[in-house]
Amino acid sequence: MAGDKIRYGYFGTQGDGGEFWQLAENLGVDALAWGESPTQFADPYLGMLRASQLTKKVMMGTVVTCPGLRHPATHANTLQELQKASNGRIFCGIGTGDLALIEMGEKPYKMDDFAAYARAVRDLTAGRETEWNGRPLRMTTTPPEKPVPFWYGADGPRGSQAAGRFGDGIIIAQVGSPDVVRTVIARAKASAEAAGRSIEDLDLWFMLRVVPTEKENGAVYVDGLDEYATRAMRFMWRTAGGPTEGLDEILLKQRGYKIDPGVAERLCEFNRLWDETKAFNSKFHVELMDKLDLREFAGSYFFISGSDERIAEGAQALIDAGARNFFTPFMVGDRLDNARRVSKVLNKLR
Repeated sequence: MAGDKIRYGYFGTQGDGGEFWQLAENLGVDALAWGESPTQFADPYLGMLRASQLTKKVMMGTVVTCPGLRHPATHANTLQELQKASNGRIFCGIGTGDLALIEMGEKPYKMDDFAAYARAVRDLTAGRETEWNGRPLRMTTTPPEKPVPFWYGADGPRGSQAAGRFGDGIIIAQVGSPDVVRTVIARAKASAEAAGRSIEDLDLWFMLRVVPTEKENGAVYVDGLDEYATRAMRFMWRTAGGPTEGLDEILLKQRGYKIDPGVAERLCEFNRLWDETKAFNSKFHVELMDKLDLREFAGSYFFISGSDERIAEGAQALIDAGARNFFTPFMVGDRLDNARRVSKVLNKLR
């Protein structure tokens, strides 16, 4: 968390053809990020390789990859070569696989298994011997001069503890309020110090889903984002342990987020009625969200949307709570126009 500089990154895809990547760099964006889910997204590493040839300064990496897609040595080998090709601009955001593995019909990794995989890849990428499946593992390849930082996708306490011990940073997928930012920072500080490290050793990146709309909190009314909001509510509930009651108490303890008990009850009911076969390309869960009166909650928690002034106000509240690094995805609309507009807002907050 060194320094008070505000940094932000945009999500890039392989299909951008270079125009978006170059525009982002010219706008002052600090990082480009790619999701990794083989059934949904183009290969992120090929995208990073192409982007490294068309940009000069921006960092590039996954937000996020996960175990279960490749052996640690295979993963490390790819990261080594990308780090060399990009002149030291690669990072690796890595999570348990709540998106990629589930969409492939697999189960996300348990936290201990995830941490072991992430630690193994980090060690191998840096040229260090590690342990994998109970046996020593090393690579004879030449590691890059600059280490690849590993940022753990960690919305809860166990992920923060693992990052504090072994990682270089944390990516928080669901922010929601300044209270969440303060909780994450306090938890990361305690985890780092318990491992004999400092909070200064960790980069904390927060997902900032800002969407310019005419209506305040209007993102959840945009086609496509309404469906995303339903999946976000599913993720919130699932990563809280899939409770049938007491979700408000769990979220307060787990993330520092204060949620109305009535909303918490309706979220549990929403997930009880969830149909996984209709998670994508269907309005089934959008209609269910409206039936249970959850749209306004989803709109205010998962997005900061409205006028430029409203976006600046929402982002500033997170900055005032201690957030310094943000990732912003553009899931709908003209990506180039949205990038220009959002950069204009965020650059003024630096």
